[in-house]
Amino acid sequence: MTATSLPPNSAPRVRVRVNRLVLYTVLVSLTGLFIGPFGWLILNGLKTSAELAASPVHWLPTTFQWHNFADAFNLIDFLGYARNSLIIALIYATLVTLSSAWVGFGFARLDAPGKKTLFGILIGSMMLPQMITLLPTYLIFAKLGMVDTYWPWVLWGLAAAPYLVFLFRQFFAGLPRELEEAAIVDGCGYGTIFWRIFLPQSWPVLSASFVIAFTWSWATTSPRSCCSPPTSRRWPSP
Repeated sequence: MTATSLPPNSAPRVRVRVNRLVLYTVLVSLTGLFIGPFGWLILNGLKTSAELAASPVHWLPTTFQWHNFADAFNLIDFLGYARNSLIIALIYATLVTLSSAWVGFGFARLDAPGKKTLFGILIGSMMLPQMITLLPTYLIFAKLGMVDTYWPWVLWGLAAAPYLVFLFRQFFAGLPRELEEAAIVDGCGYGTIFWRIFLPQSWPVLSASFVIAFTWSWATTSPRSCCSPPTSRRWPSP
């Protein structure tokens, strides 16, 4: 072995180290990408109103305005906004997850005329902008006396969500048919099959659906917010 040659087993070790270096570099870069928005929010919270509206953008505050965080609790009902957002998000996320699971189960396991057509219409409804349904929805709830209450969010939750229905439908369609056939032989109806067999096995998609629905409801500034209760109005999303 010459002075410049490497041991026979050193090449794989070098390759492993290079692969790890590339992997860690990518992971650190992605971590910075995801943490960046939170850091930007904190920096904005420490700026003055003039610095926030300045053009070009002031990346760093001239003087850190730490009192801004105290003002958030003293000048507005911050905890009331948080409580209201939490209640609405929990109500909506829980109901829409369960209702979407039930609808997805029907599309996946039950046979009915026009099922594929209805499922196509349901998926196509995801392309419908919310602004189109804003006025009709508000007028319906206004006539029912539900504006400025939690009831619109309850009804939206019970109506299921197309995207979540799609997730549950795909998950339930992948479960073996023998599960429900054995339950039917034992005298179970489809309601019992759903609650006692299919739903307990769908924790991955249940968790994902709940997180998606909760996140969307917590941070939404969509037209649906016009039906929120007047007491402790929801705080706006950044």
